[in-house]
Amino acid sequence: MRIMRVGMQVCLLLVLAVLASTALVQGQARAQPMLTLFELEAGVRAAGLGGAFAGLADDENAIFYNPAALAYLDDRARFSSLYESHFGLTDFGQLALAYKGLGLGLLLFNSRPIIQRDEQGKEAGQFNYSAVGLAGAYASTLGKLPVPLELPRGLERLALGARLKLYRVKALEEGSGASLALDPSVMFDFGRLSAGGLELEGLRLGLVLENLLGVPMEFGSGHREGWPLGFRFGGSVSVRGLSLAADLESNGTFHLGAEYRLAGLAIAGLGEGGLALRGGLILGRRLSFNFGLGLGLKGFQIDYAFSAHPQLPLSHLLGFSAALDLDP
Repeated sequence: MRIMRVGMQVCLLLVLAVLASTALVQGQARAQPMLTLFELEAGVRAAGLGGAFAGLADDENAIFYNPAALAYLDDRARFSSLYESHFGLTDFGQLALAYKGLGLGLLLFNSRPIIQRDEQGKEAGQFNYSAVGLAGAYASTLGKLPVPLELPRGLERLALGARLKLYRVKALEEGSGASLALDPSVMFDFGRLSAGGLELEGLRLGLVLENLLGVPMEFGSGHREGWPLGFRFGGSVSVRGLSLAADLESNGTFHLGAEYRLAGLAIAGLGEGGLALRGGLILGRRLSFNFGLGLGLKGFQIDYAFSAHPQLPLSHLLGFSAALDLDP
């Protein structure tokens, strides 16, 4: 009961933080925002959940959705990657690494050669557009901070995290630039709970304040763009192999996802593995549906996600991930 009371206090603080950040976002709505790769849904598993991951974030992709959740990871080193090509014109790649409260993420985008034309419309050469996003994060629960704190029972499980992002765009000289931003985050894991005779395997709430501190990007032309200030609030609940998650972004976009895990499946010639079935939706200006599958075996996993958008072409994502025990 004490943990529940502490959890309710944390919930109240998160709600107040959401309201405060909403007012802050509205107050800066006139600033010209900068579009970055960090606004894309990262990770094949999270994509299969419709991007509803800020309140779940139980793998290495917490670096992209809620850095504070890195504090709850186990002692295994985690890695994931994906690659996506659009019509042979652009390439997008992602890498994520995590271990014991530490995370490192990399986002890469590159276009095929683009024809440059002069004021008369004549071809004047070619150039490539590329963008690189690098993120590093640290997280810890209050109970594991190096500073001794007198905390109410249960509050030691509250996790705090911070993510530093470096973003670089390269095109023509006037369209190239670099910048960085800081995202603080928080998550509270209630652990196992009983509700009406039902044993909940996990209940989590998380909040990320996106680009709370940032250095505007100044392009070669002298044009400046700032990081878009916002937040992402999410929650998740897990019971009997089923996880339900929901996220709300400051721009009003709502994400809802579900994942069902089947463990102990016998795979011919390979041993025992697991299968995950996923589905999600994204409700913004348009409604889009996502679906996904995951097949795991001995710490390795292959994930697939499919996204159906009413206006954009169908999107297919394929990724590989691993969780390895480093102890001998």
